Amino acid sequence: MKKWEFDSINQAAKCINKWFLGTPSEPELQLHGVSNSHLLLQNVKFCLELMIYQQRKLERIRVMASVDKKLEVIKKQYFMDKIIPKKTAYISKELILLVQRRRFSFDYHEKELETEEGLQAMYDRWRDHHKVTEKSPERFNMFKETAQHVHSHNKMNKPYKLKINKFAAMSDEEFKSTYASNEGIGELKMSPPCFPASQDTKQIPPRMDWREKNAVTPVKELNGIHAYLPPAVAAIESVNAIKTGQLLSLSDQQVLDCYPLNCYQTFGVFDYVKDVGIGTAESYPYKGKKENCDKAKFGRILVTIDGYQFVGSTECDNMKAISEQPVVFLADAYGGPEFRSYSQGVYDGPCKGEGKVAMLLVGYDEAPDGTKYWIAKSTFGESWGEKGYIRLKRTPEGICNMYAYNLYPTKSIETRNVEL
Repeated sequence: MKKWEFDSINQAAKCINKWFLGTPSEPELQLHGVSNSHLLLQNVKFCLELMIYQQRKLERIRVMASVDKKLEVIKKQYFMDKIIPKKTAYISKELILLVQRRRFSFDYHEKELETEEGLQAMYDRWRDHHKVTEKSPERFNMFKETAQHVHSHNKMNKPYKLKINKFAAMSDEEFKSTYASNEGIGELKMSPPCFPASQDTKQIPPRMDWREKNAVTPVKELNGIHAYLPPAVAAIESVNAIKTGQLLSLSDQQVLDCYPLNCYQTFGVFDYVKDVGIGTAESYPYKGKKENCDKAKFGRILVTIDGYQFVGSTECDNMKAISEQPVVFLADAYGGPEFRSYSQGVYDGPCKGEGKVAMLLVGYDEAPDGTKYWIAKSTFGESWGEKGYIRLKRTPEGICNMYAYNLYPTKSIETRNVEL
């Protein structure tokens, strides 16, 4: 697609989203005041035509021929029924998902990277896309460096791709201070080692994905919270779902407000939940900063656990543990444009050793080409990586020192949650 075509469709997607879809969060959205699908298509086409006219008048006729073809595809693929109730039209789930993907993605044309003007326009468009109000020469230079690195990386034959995401104008040090930590985790309490020749090893399933078993909550976007806290809460959500059959989104904010210490070590979060319990995110909602502990927000139910267990430092140990439940891990991958800008594929480095990023390992699998990988859940939001997840290359030694500090919360079937 040429740049002017892309820009037109990109602007049209915003137009459609603003005037027709509202906030596309439900499976199907009702559009009042539209009598039939033909009229709806006419209005969608108006958005396209308007944006094209504003950006490239001379090529308007040529573009509209292409737009007509695209609208025919939309009509055939995304509209549900030919008979639509009077004054009401329904947009199918597929079209809504299409617009959601456009909201998450930020694309560009290679020509934009060739001039300072093009990069500046690209930076302004990125700020608008991510609703970034700050604008400075320093931020522009960081964005420019990231954009050029992403483009250069994606031209190479690498097992993973990058994209220009919300971290594009952030420095290594900023990312580290926001999403990583240098704090230790205390004395390790290792699980029994897993020996490759043991009978235990043969019983480990060749693949595992706890998302398929309704044991993983949706990816959250948590800024301003200590790096180790959210994955610990996510691990408690999962073990509670596995043991009780009830998947609950739990309150990161409660732990942030009520945990008695200033350092949020992963095992410390587990100790707190063992002693006190943790309420739901609905009863104690996320605010993004530490506030006074409010026990009135604990709600009707407090999820509890029995304790925690550290995992051995081998690939086999981690496979065994993850075959039973998701596991929190820490990795030396806090910074650098590769990790921050990860988009898709199997990440195999580089790694940074001055701070650790914590995530939740929810499974493992093997790609069609034979590459083995871990499936890790982030707290960066669904716009990062593969809808908030990253696949990390699975090796015997563990990339980015990722087998060194892994642990999981323990909970028996007999351990009941507290009803208030």
